Amino acid sequence: MSGTEYQRGSMDISEHREVWETFISITKWSSAGIIVVLALMAIFLT
Repeated sequence: MSGTEYQRGSMDISEHREVWETFISITKWSSAGIIVVLALMAIFLT
């Protein structure tokens, strides 16, 4: 191995988790918004 002091599972990943949760939230709400827009377009533009 490379002689480092790294031990698996010892790194703080709280910032990574926060960014991931924000990304998932934005993706979820964006998808919901697009679905609503498409539904409204289907109703009012046909």
